[in-house]
Amino acid sequence: MGTDKSLGMINIDAHFDMRNEDEPSSGTMFKQILDQDKNAGYLCLGIQEFGNTRSLFDTAEAYGCKYILEENITENQFQQTFEAIDNFAQEHDAILLTLCTDSIIATEAPGVSAPSPFGLESKTVRTLLRYISSKKNITSFDISEVNPTYDEQEKTTRLAAILVAEVMKHMG
Repeated sequence: MGTDKSLGMINIDAHFDMRNEDEPSSGTMFKQILDQDKNAGYLCLGIQEFGNTRSLFDTAEAYGCKYILEENITENQFQQTFEAIDNFAQEHDAILLTLCTDSIIATEAPGVSAPSPFGLESKTVRTLLRYISSKKNITSFDISEVNPTYDEQEKTTRLAAILVAEVMKHMG
């Protein structure tokens, strides 16, 4: 992409994934990217207050990350979330979109390693994915944290497949 271009990462997740650890893991990936690319930016949607330590909130703040708590992403507040997405997307040349399925309420996505009783509803996630994937500068999408070992009647894997299809349909 070039050294003068900026990468924006939009992650729908209950967790920041910005742990400060020596060994790389799924919990360190966004911090690793931000450490290596000073032009990168990070917007996390669906953060759960009790799913992250105070230290992780401090790390996100120190790196200039933007985030919206899960409880603030509702149908009544979509406009505010969309404005945050629009502003973030305009600040970056390319957008990487990722979905961690543990951001979805456990009754709808039980097949994850860290299930959440207060996650986002799958219809809310679908709305977010449709909106974000329609942006012209989206370059990639990935979905993670599906764990078939914990899935119930393939609920999570089926939901993940449908959400991938939604993104593919709306990517320009």
